[in-house]
Amino acid sequence: MTEISPTEDGRAARVRVALGVLAFLVFAGIGVANHEMWRDEHHAWLLARDAASPVALFENLRWDMTPGFWHLLLWVVTRFTHDPLAMQLLNLAFATAAAWVVLRHAPWSLSLRLLVVFGYYFAYEYAVISRVYALGTLFIVVLCALWKSRAAHPVAIGVLLTLLAHTPSLYGVIAAGFFLLLLVVDLREQGDARVRTIWSLAIGGLGAVTALIQTLPRSDNPFAAGKATLAFEAERLERVVTFLASLFVPIPDASRYDWWNSNLVTGRSIAVDAALALGGLALVAWVLWRSRVLLACWGVATAGVLFAAYQGGFVGMRHGSYVVILFVAALWLAQSGPAEPLTRRRRMAVVLLMAIGVAGWMTAWAQELGTKFSAVEETAQFLRENDLDRVPMAGADDFVVASLASLLDLDGIYYPQRRGWGTFVRWDPQRGQGMTLEQGSREVAARVAASNERMIFVLTVPPVRRGPDGREQLVVEGWITSGVRIRLLGAFTESVVADERMFVYAVEPAAASQR
Repeated sequence: MTEISPTEDGRAARVRVALGVLAFLVFAGIGVANHEMWRDEHHAWLLARDAASPVALFENLRWDMTPGFWHLLLWVVTRFTHDPLAMQLLNLAFATAAAWVVLRHAPWSLSLRLLVVFGYYFAYEYAVISRVYALGTLFIVVLCALWKSRAAHPVAIGVLLTLLAHTPSLYGVIAAGFFLLLLVVDLREQGDARVRTIWSLAIGGLGAVTALIQTLPRSDNPFAAGKATLAFEAERLERVVTFLASLFVPIPDASRYDWWNSNLVTGRSIAVDAALALGGLALVAWVLWRSRVLLACWGVATAGVLFAAYQGGFVGMRHGSYVVILFVAALWLAQSGPAEPLTRRRRMAVVLLMAIGVAGWMTAWAQELGTKFSAVEETAQFLRENDLDRVPMAGADDFVVASLASLLDLDGIYYPQRRGWGTFVRWDPQRGQGMTLEQGSREVAARVAASNERMIFVLTVPPVRRGPDGREQLVVEGWITSGVRIRLLGAFTESVVADERMFVYAVEPAAASQR
């Protein structure tokens, strides 16, 4: 399996590659321009923005179960600007660089290279949504490009593996493990080649271990508490089967407003999902059968992703995306071994899988242009236009409302769940897990009564009351306590991420509400 189809060379080929990269940048840039960032994006930005030093940054990260290389890059950026648009541009640059590496160096025909980079993961999930996956994918494809000459660059390979492990949470460690297993196989070499492999393994292995230590949850981490189990649970298993099936057919359901993390095909019948999951695994095994070492390493990495999904319950398509990306990497690396080229049927199978990804990207890209991904941006604009961003602000749920601190560049929001001020959310034991809306409202009302000044209270779940017909109605105005009144200023309910709808209330002392 030396190659699927030979890459072209020469000036004309370079022009075609440049046009492909430009097209990727244009489409991804339009997606970014129309994307309302959601809480996970803003959370990383706030962690970096509000850290006085790199040491403080890693202290902020201690509850997040993720390595900090992406956040360290953001920390540098936030020394120059507090506008989170800079994070989007940085992520877009990494995604475009990864696309260039594939289009320029992957050993396939231009048509297949284009199918790869315009797939759902490359062109939407990594490029439009500003998280760490684009950076991790860049390291993966650079490793693929260098793999033939790995013996000549042992330190560079080790450093790249370390950086990969320190990018997309546990999935970066799993991806690095894929390459580390291949290096273990290289230990069969003798002499200088063996020594160089040991250097790569030592550097990359140390990087993977240090990253793994950062991803493992603390015993007192409330966010991870109760999630992990080694016990068999049929419901979890079914969820993982559906998860695996969706990775092979990443096409969002465009009929839903909350289309992100939905799937047009999966989630309706466990029998169908199981067939798709087994079919996807069989397809990969069939395509890679002549390169069994690569197939085995991919299988181990995939098992790691599925085990993480079973344990933690994180089953969004982005969480398992490296199952497909590492399949692409395995195809690429197959050129290094003495194997036969792919047969026509195997080539068609690869093309079909990549074409499904393109259909997913086209669906997501079109939906991004026609829907509001999160209501946070619209809420921030409303607050800014009405000079409400200058009024002391409280918010619940804290992990969603925190995004306003990023968009409005606030020094702090009062979080009833912590009974204190903050920006990014700390998932530590001090954060109140069971606080009700009524308790949070009374907490804010007490502060308003004590200061005799109004506060803005932003809620993701608004207060409701029973109407005359017995149905629940949104509270527009009313008393929280005898001396403090609540009044609805704006409701922003268009949000693809269903729990990022926002309701803006003024909480005022009685004297102020009567003016």
